[in-house]
Amino acid sequence: MFDLDGPMFDFYAARRPGVPRRAPETARLLEKILVEHDELLPALPNPDDPLALYCAALDSLRNRPSTPHREALDAALRTCLDDQEMAAATESAVPTPGAEAVLCELHRLGVPLAVTSNNSADAIRVLLGRTGLLTVFEGRVFGRSADHRRMKPHPDVLERALGTLGAAPRSSLLIGDSEPDVRAAAAVGTGFLGYACSPGKAERLRAAGADHVVGSMGEIHDALLRVAVV
Repeated sequence: MFDLDGPMFDFYAARRPGVPRRAPETARLLEKILVEHDELLPALPNPDDPLALYCAALDSLRNRPSTPHREALDAALRTCLDDQEMAAATESAVPTPGAEAVLCELHRLGVPLAVTSNNSADAIRVLLGRTGLLTVFEGRVFGRSADHRRMKPHPDVLERALGTLGAAPRSSLLIGDSEPDVRAAAAVGTGFLGYACSPGKAERLRAAGADHVVGSMGEIHDALLRVAVV
């Protein structure tokens, strides 16, 4: 199982050199919606993380009575994030170096693959189709639930994938790049391999409980080639 943003793609990459990355741009659009609805902006460790902002905003609405205002805000936030992710999928997401080789080699070896992501499943399918990788997953693409509380670190997306794969957690592996990935894998009982593109991220993954971390997808590909030879 693969997380999308990081191990497979730089999903929120800038549309072109010299313009802001899509992640902070998307976060600003979500903030604009909150301000327009007279809502306070949540205090977050990383205000440029659109998924964290999205979840925090919906959390603030969860225990309120259902009103036209709440329903309009909820719909606006969801639509904004979905639209921005679809734009990223069609315009700007960039493959992670070495990821395609890893995926194709696993597919050649007959290993069943699935995407397990907090991003929109529709956007993921479009992105995989655009980059020619949809076939290696054979339709096993799992994105965020309509209930934001079931996004990773909740194990829901992994449980859905494992159910479709027909695989036992102990014989499966999640390749991810975030603390929620580590926690979701632990919750469902599957193995975890961390992908860290920087020393700081590697330290955070290990602190979260990751026993094994690689610095590039090329390391995984090299290991697969050694296994194939043996």
